[in-house]
Amino acid sequence: MTREPETDRSDIYYQLLELSMLMKSINGIVREMDYVRQDGSRIEELDCVAALHRIASREVDRISELASFLDRPRE
Repeated sequence: MTREPETDRSDIYYQLLELSMLMKSINGIVREMDYVRQDGSRIEELDCVAALHRIASREVDRISELASFLDRPRE
């Protein structure tokens, strides 16, 4: 059985920060999208995607903040 390399705790924190930056980039794209069809009706699927993205983005930011204690030198 092979042993996986040990992950530094601070790596987890920085990966969460990168995920947060990715979510912010996606947010910019989602905000620029046109949520209205040519006939004037809403594209409900895009509304749903935007809502799910807001939830995911908020949670990533919350978890990143909670995980900030991981950004410490190993003892």
